[in-house]
Amino acid sequence: MGRGYALNFSLLMLNLIFLVFILDGLEVNSYKLEFLIVFFIILSTIIILFLLPGKPNLRNTISMFFFGANLFHVLYLYFQTKTYAVIGLTLVNVAGFVYSIENIKSPVIEIQKTLNEFNHREKKRMIKEELRGITKDTPKVEVYNVKTPVKKEFIGSLSSKKFHVTTCSYAKKIPDKNKIKFSSKTQALKKKFRACKCVK
Repeated sequence: MGRGYALNFSLLMLNLIFLVFILDGLEVNSYKLEFLIVFFIILSTIIILFLLPGKPNLRNTISMFFFGANLFHVLYLYFQTKTYAVIGLTLVNVAGFVYSIENIKSPVIEIQKTLNEFNHREKKRMIKEELRGITKDTPKVEVYNVKTPVKKEFIGSLSSKKFHVTTCSYAKKIPDKNKIKFSSKTQALKKKFRACKCVK
């Protein structure tokens, strides 16, 4: 049933035990009222623990009201008996009240959590469906207007020992007998040619 269920049960039982100790110190005319309150506590314990085990939010809400109301009863008992057991009963009721408040989940938070889980599951399902749709029958995508990289060539002059890009105006003026072609810049530099300012 869970940790919260066991804690609620323990706090309610401690409440009952402290109350029985306190009953011993009461005057005879207060017994009827206290036995009625003990009956109410037993009834509340049965409702909270045995009729609502699968509904922690409702169980904690009822427990909060129970422990809160019981704090007023403890105040009454303090003025009647002035025993140390009242301090224990007060601590049990405060602990139960605080625990119940902290464990009541807001319906808005619960709805938000459910929506987040749903969105996550839904996204996961959609991705799986899309991936399943990609098969061998899926047509291949053709790409248009893609520029293929142009292999740069360089033209060098045997007389000046300089090399240029093919579009350079100086390269176009080199006579055919002095022209030498290079496939890369490094090839031209290895043959001790200097780069023109057009070469980047």
